[in-house]
Amino acid sequence: MVDKLSQLGLAGAASDRPDKINKKVKTREAEAKASIKETDKMAAGKTSGAQVKISDSARELMKLRAEAERYLKMVEEKETLSAEELEEIQARLQSNHYLREEVIDKIIDKLLDLPGFKNL
Repeated sequence: MVDKLSQLGLAGAASDRPDKINKKVKTREAEAKASIKETDKMAAGKTSGAQVKISDSARELMKLRAEAERYLKMVEEKETLSAEELEEIQARLQSNHYLREEVIDKIIDKLLDLPGFKNL
């Protein structure tokens, strides 16, 4: 054992100075812990200031997606037409009902009453 200690430069220390060996080991352990803490602090500092840049095309895609989701929600909330109602509309189209002057006037009035229509 003395040979191994002498190779490490601690010959005679095992019997003569066990307190000094323990102190050196504890000092090295403390330095290692301090080094780890410092590394963690540096890493935390680098990530806390991280920034993400979004390209213009990605921004446009995000806007389009939000708009599509808004329209999808509107469609989901709308009432659905029954088969009878659809047949009635088709019959009106075939008979040119919607081309009559009084019907066109009603449609225009309804469009003008829609919120935000006049701003378009």
